[in-house]
Amino acid sequence: MKVCNLAMEEIKVGTGQLVLVGGRPAIGKTAFAISIVLEMAMKGYKTVFFSMEMSKEGWIERASKRMHIIPDDLPISNIDIIDEAAISVDRIAELSTVENRYDLIVVDYLQLIDRGDGSVVDVLNDLNALSVKLRCPIMILSQLNRSIDVRDDHKPMMDDLVLANINIDLFGQVFLLYRDYYYNRDADETKLIVIMKDKEVLLKWDYQSISVV
Repeated sequence: MKVCNLAMEEIKVGTGQLVLVGGRPAIGKTAFAISIVLEMAMKGYKTVFFSMEMSKEGWIERASKRMHIIPDDLPISNIDIIDEAAISVDRIAELSTVENRYDLIVVDYLQLIDRGDGSVVDVLNDLNALSVKLRCPIMILSQLNRSIDVRDDHKPMMDDLVLANINIDLFGQVFLLYRDYYYNRDADETKLIVIMKDKEVLLKWDYQSISVV
């Protein structure tokens, strides 16, 4: 299955909902989101990507490797890339106005959002309210607890979200990412497993371009 096909099946464009992409560091969360945004943009959908850990130039370089083209040829006319660090929900709302008519908002990632005096729960509730107001799905990337790395079975579970103070019921869909090759170099490096609320899906990981294909 193509990553965009998976996204379009599970993400309801034109409706207010939160979507979570969770996993351990370097497991492929940003690559997963970039792949979805690129393929949606090529289908005519308009997206905005709030990149708090990677510069716009770095984002474009990463995306161009995924597309196997030079950065100048990257089709990003339908993609707005905001690379402000530690952005707040209020700032996200300011830059995601109704006039922009985004089909998807991506926030990379939850733990870097400026919470002020609030909590992760407050941030998620505010983002959910913004999603409903804009009638636009918001995809939030989130790191999962490091306890996954020390247990025998490294595949993430929905229960791992509880350890990160994340309420599963707040999300229309959840994508938890797992690459066995990350832990076991004898494993197939091309396999990316996506664990959702009710099923698992196998996608293909391109180790050379660090992307989902």
